[in-house]
Amino acid sequence: MPKRYRPHEVIRVLEHLGWMVVRQRSNHVRLELPDGRNPVTVDVARREFPNNEFGSIIRQSGLSRAQFESAAKEIL
Repeated sequence: MPKRYRPHEVIRVLEHLGWMVVRQRSNHVRLELPDGRNPVTVDVARREFPNNEFGSIIRQSGLSRAQFESAAKEIL
């Protein structure tokens, strides 16, 4: 079974990979790369992401699950 990540862990990993938080509205944090590509929206109200929502975040970012998990191992 794949590891489940908390919202703040996902944000930390994406920031480590170059994304920046550009705004937050209510429970949704928006991250973008410096050139504006691949915006990602993360719902921080959840305790952990279900696999389908985590997959959506991975698709939005353009990363593979393996790339995300190797970066997560480095910083978490």
